[in-house]
Amino acid sequence: MVLRAQLTDLAEHVRRLVHERKVCEPDVALRQVLHQVPVAALVTDSSGLFIFTNHAASTLTGYSAAELLDLSVWDLTPYSKHHEAERLWRVFLDEHEQSGECPLLTKNGRIMTTPYAARAHVLPDIHVSILRSGEGPRAGLRRQRMAERAAGLAAEEEPRPTPVHAASITQRIRAEFLEMPGLWLTPHQLQWLCGVGPAMCQAVLDTLVGDGFLALNHHGAYGQVTDVANRMRARPAKATVARSWQRIRRQH
Repeated sequence: MVLRAQLTDLAEHVRRLVHERKVCEPDVALRQVLHQVPVAALVTDSSGLFIFTNHAASTLTGYSAAELLDLSVWDLTPYSKHHEAERLWRVFLDEHEQSGECPLLTKNGRIMTTPYAARAHVLPDIHVSILRSGEGPRAGLRRQRMAERAAGLAAEEEPRPTPVHAASITQRIRAEFLEMPGLWLTPHQLQWLCGVGPAMCQAVLDTLVGDGFLALNHHGAYGQVTDVANRMRARPAKATVARSWQRIRRQH
């Protein structure tokens, strides 16, 4: 209810700025207003692509403003929720307003339940959503401490990789993608999922790409290759894979 009231106030503020001719262009007025709000604001087109975000959105999702502009609402939605999210998106565009709670997939692979309010067609083909963290102060502090601890562990030297360990991680990552067709994960998310460091994770990913099992998309995420033509395109030179393993060995 609070977020819906805030969204109504934001829309009214934009209309007032344009009506009073303090700002000539409605989209400029919208950006100015959203820059100032303390909650996360995401502006999309009708396909769900982000066309503007504020600083609070970067804080909530973990992505920089530039990274968010290369993403869409589907990139922040857990894969298992895509079907329901697509249905809700169609309802949202038809009914013009929506609010409630949604699962949000952050950059580090964490899924959080996020209260939101959204209004469609604030401007032609432009839709606004505002979100806030569903965590209380204690949970937020606990998450911050966990992040600091994770950062400290990441800064430590990675365990020396062994062929057995590498094979185990390769098998586990392969199993994750086989279990969930259509899954796309970034290296950071895979590191968190498998509990391995950046060098080991990248070496395993290079191997799976070299085998034609995974492919890298333009968002920097890896997904399973599903057809022979894509397998051929996804396969790098063997020297690339070899260099990855040589690099990880030199580091240790």
